[in-house]
Amino acid sequence: MSWDAYTDQLKQQGCEHAAIVGLDGNPWTTQSPNFIITQAEALKIIQGYQDQSNFQASGIILGGEKFMFLRLDGQCIAGKKGSRPIAIRKINTALVIGVGSESTQPGTLRTAVEKQGDYLSSLNY
Repeated sequence: MSWDAYTDQLKQQGCEHAAIVGLDGNPWTTQSPNFIITQAEALKIIQGYQDQSNFQASGIILGGEKFMFLRLDGQCIAGKKGSRPIAIRKINTALVIGVGSESTQPGTLRTAVEKQGDYLSSLNY
C-alpha cells in the first residue's frame, strides 16, 4: 500500500487535507497543491512536542496557515482555525496530520488521525 492510501483513508473520514511527514520534515505523501506543509513547519511541530511554549505563543503553522494550539495529549496535538480543526499524531518515525473543513467535528478528526497513527505504530512506523 502506498503512503497516499493512508491519507486517502483520512480524507474519507472527514479530513479536508491529510499528510504523513517524516520526523526529518520530509513528506511521505503527495500533498494538496493548495496546502503544502513545508519542512520548516514540520520541524517546528516536532520541536513543539518537547516544548509547547512556541505553540502557545505563536500557534501552529501548517500549509502557510496559522492554527491556534489547543492542547497536547500524549502524542496528539489538537488545534483550530475558526471552526476548522487540526489533529497531529506523532508516531515513531513520522507525523500523521489531518486538517478538517468548517463542518468537520474535532472529535471525529482526532479519532481518525489517532487510529491511523496507532495502526502505523503497530507496523513499527
